[in-house]
Amino acid sequence: MDVVYCCNERYAEIFAVSLVSLYKNNTKEKDLNIYLIENGLSTQSRERLESLADKYQRKIDFISLGNKKASKQKLSLPSAYSIDTFSRLFMASLLPRKVERAIYIDCDTLVLESLRGLWEFDLDGAYAGMVNDCENKSYRRSLGLWESGIYYNAGVFVADLNLWRKHNIEDAFLCFINQCKGYIPIVDQGVMNAVLNGKIHTLPLKFNVGTAWFAFSYQELCKLRKPVAVYSREEVEKACKSPVVVHFTNNFFMPIRPWMQNCNHPYGQKWLQYREKTPWRETELWRDSRPGFAKAYTVFCHAIPNPVAIVISRVIQSYLFPLWHRYKRKRA
Repeated sequence: MDVVYCCNERYAEIFAVSLVSLYKNNTKEKDLNIYLIENGLSTQSRERLESLADKYQRKIDFISLGNKKASKQKLSLPSAYSIDTFSRLFMASLLPRKVERAIYIDCDTLVLESLRGLWEFDLDGAYAGMVNDCENKSYRRSLGLWESGIYYNAGVFVADLNLWRKHNIEDAFLCFINQCKGYIPIVDQGVMNAVLNGKIHTLPLKFNVGTAWFAFSYQELCKLRKPVAVYSREEVEKACKSPVVVHFTNNFFMPIRPWMQNCNHPYGQKWLQYREKTPWRETELWRDSRPGFAKAYTVFCHAIPNPVAIVISRVIQSYLFPLWHRYKRKRA
């Protein structure tokens, strides 16, 4: 089983927690290969991570993104973005050729059950398997795609890297980024949805349960996002109760994540328990560094009735965000 993560120095401690959870809940996997695509990881963090892997009689293959920095010369990127923002897109060329299939996992996750089911999931000829992000048609419209399709979350996926290499998918990623001048809604996730459009297999929700499913009831989330396609209520309830991977995604209604002070996510305490098993156990939790307007909006949404907050937020997410991205793209 080949598993890929990407991180820089800032997220090393967050990656460590996800790594421990993966190790603890996949003890039956004899052949578990971890590849970390890193950019600017310090010597101290690398040594800590190697020590952590040794503790579980595993190893980490560190892959520097440095040899991909030249690719930035081919990219039209806004100054706010760096090449490591798109690091998962380079998996096929960065990983050894022997890696024909890989599971990608974001650092801001907990792996709470075996990944065997995800590893063996039949892609049926698709480039990747991803979880439906249950978004409305405006997300696909902003990428220039037909509106009736599914928009996927790229925080956890299984990929057929042989197909990526055979069809030069990495070049297609680079081409799309340049066409959009780097202004892509949800950056690399948007790129994958656009380039792999029609060749993504939908995974069960349990493999990537985002924060929104915990922040809102099933009915509320459906009203908020007006999704083109959505999982059944039964599947959502089962996934939230027994997730394979919990993904601590950004969410305006539940914005404090487990590595931050005063987190109230249902799996926040579980994350802290795994953190105690890492070399960063004594590190101070982060402060909420969101911009003032973001903090104020969260307070505002909790102060008004939920139905009103949902309507306002739906307008912002469905119309204002896409308009803002199109505006920035035209100005670039």
